[in-house]
Amino acid sequence: MSAPSAPAPPAPAPPAPEVLLAAAGLEKRYRARRSPFGRRRAAVTALAGVDLEVRRGECLAVVGESGSGKTTLARCLLRLVEPTAGRVSFAGEDLLALPAGELRRRRRRFQMIYQDPYDSLDPRQRVGAALAEPLLLHGREGTGDGGRGGDGGAGSWRRRRLAAGRRTVELLATVGLAESAVRRYPHQLSGGQRQRVGIARALAVEPELLIADEPVSALDVSVRSQILNLLAELQQRMGLTLVLIAHDLAAVEQLADRVAVLYLGRIVELAPRAELFARPLHHYTAGLLAAVPAVPAAWMQAGAAPAGPIAGEAAPPAPAARRHFQARPPLAGEPPNPAVPPSGCPFHPRCPAARARCIAERPELAPLPVPATPAIQGTPERPETPETPENTAEHLVACFFPGQQTRLPRSEAPAAP
Repeated sequence: MSAPSAPAPPAPAPPAPEVLLAAAGLEKRYRARRSPFGRRRAAVTALAGVDLEVRRGECLAVVGESGSGKTTLARCLLRLVEPTAGRVSFAGEDLLALPAGELRRRRRRFQMIYQDPYDSLDPRQRVGAALAEPLLLHGREGTGDGGRGGDGGAGSWRRRRLAAGRRTVELLATVGLAESAVRRYPHQLSGGQRQRVGIARALAVEPELLIADEPVSALDVSVRSQILNLLAELQQRMGLTLVLIAHDLAAVEQLADRVAVLYLGRIVELAPRAELFARPLHHYTAGLLAAVPAVPAAWMQAGAAPAGPIAGEAAPPAPAARRHFQARPPLAGEPPNPAVPPSGCPFHPRCPAARARCIAERPELAPLPVPATPAIQGTPERPETPETPENTAEHLVACFFPGQQTRLPRSEAPAAP
């Protein structure tokens, strides 16, 4: 009789993903000017304690209504705007503690794509000069001497300019523009072409992190998908880490790996993209999803769903899974005044499931306990699945009653503040 075999050792846990950019307790308050009568106005809080981690190689989307603090968060992460409080670290180094000279050298590793492609370009500067400027400033023109120009003579400077010109043509080809665009001014280009120039300028210094601040909101609908396809292709080809600031949830659903939902300067929900779209736990997130336009019925019957972000890739089966959200009414009311935020949970004046506790206390961003409160009731298109530790560990929500998407009876609703 053979001896019983020893149990197999447990498989080693996968290594934790590397955190490239992290923010802890990030706050930003803008001091308002005095009124014409000399009265001091209240300060406006754009960010109210944001904790966020961006992992290397991922695409993190930050979504929310206008005025929720998305652009302020992007500028504070890159220290384009000085935060009032908090800490920002890039690759383990505190960016807020760096002097101006050291910060300028670090900026080569993280760049930003701005919302308006026309305002971000100098109208008196040709495209070639706009792309060559960061190359020469950071010494990335490909001269082989680190941009120091050898002996510093006129001949060395001329060689650097020629090398920057060649590199400029390569950058334009990378974003799908012809060489003739080098000699054009921004007003001679279309909106989509100007945004491609902005992307090329951000890629010129070979960054590790790109923050795209609503890169398609100022463009025509016909060219938005082209820019999104370009960003997805560049991220995969170059191994970039991407932070996408957007309000177009249809684009976020195709590009993002994780989604952070921002409301009144606070993150109210943070989850993997598939988990958040299939099971939104915060009532604000569910309201945003309810406002996403529905896919035409003719497309659903013919099975001709829109293509994915990369050529040849099919889009995720999200429209059918989202159909039960679009039957609900979208968000009601207007965002509150950020100078006088509500007490307790900032969303309670607009929340359909708010209770007295939501007025008195402010919920913290935390993972959902297991077993969790059930989410939206199952539908024929998406049957209800139980929560497990595996799919709730990274699903964070700032809500006392997550997943309860039904309006409370009048007797249980809180009194109006």
